[in-house]
Amino acid sequence: MLDQLRRTMPSGVVATSSGRGSIDLIADDVNKGTALQWLANRLGLRVDDAVAFGDGGNDAELLAVVGHGVAMANAPDWLRARADDVAASNSEAGVQAYVERLLDDLDEVGLQAFVQ
Repeated sequence: MLDQLRRTMPSGVVATSSGRGSIDLIADDVNKGTALQWLANRLGLRVDDAVAFGDGGNDAELLAVVGHGVAMANAPDWLRARADDVAASNSEAGVQAYVERLLDDLDEVGLQAFVQ
């Protein structure tokens, strides 16, 4: 169904998978990546310093725009291949485990190495 929607959507509309059988229909210039970029600009932050997690087609732009994009193990193969790293699946608390590992790594090298 997703492929059929992609072929038949009018110009300016994108169909993408949001996981669990759902499909998002969005404007072609609006996605999680552009939303994060807008928010970062508004807050004076750099998306290059961000880590983001994703498991569906609607996360592709988000993982591409951040400094470190992490796909979940249950993400589609194509998304895992594009990510910088892969975390355990959602059902295995993959985000929590990954963040805990990042924090442990910060403790080992010292937080000052990452603060500019």
